[in-house]
Amino acid sequence: MANAASKKITRSDLEASYKTALGQGEETVSDLIPPAVVTAGVAAGFGAFLVFLAGRRRGRKRQSVIEIHRS
Repeated sequence: MANAASKKITRSDLEASYKTALGQGEETVSDLIPPAVVTAGVAAGFGAFLVFLAGRRRGRKRQSVIEIHRS
């Protein structure tokens, strides 16, 4: 046990442990989601936001104003 405690842990030891634990996930994530898909998703979200704002503005323009007078 004393030999195991005195052994220094190197960077290569840590990298080997991370690769076995994570299965080299950092490399596979960049392969799974191409930039074009991310760009298309952002563009679709922005388009939906613009449609929401346009509908909201139209709803406010067509909204009735009701005044109640008490005497």
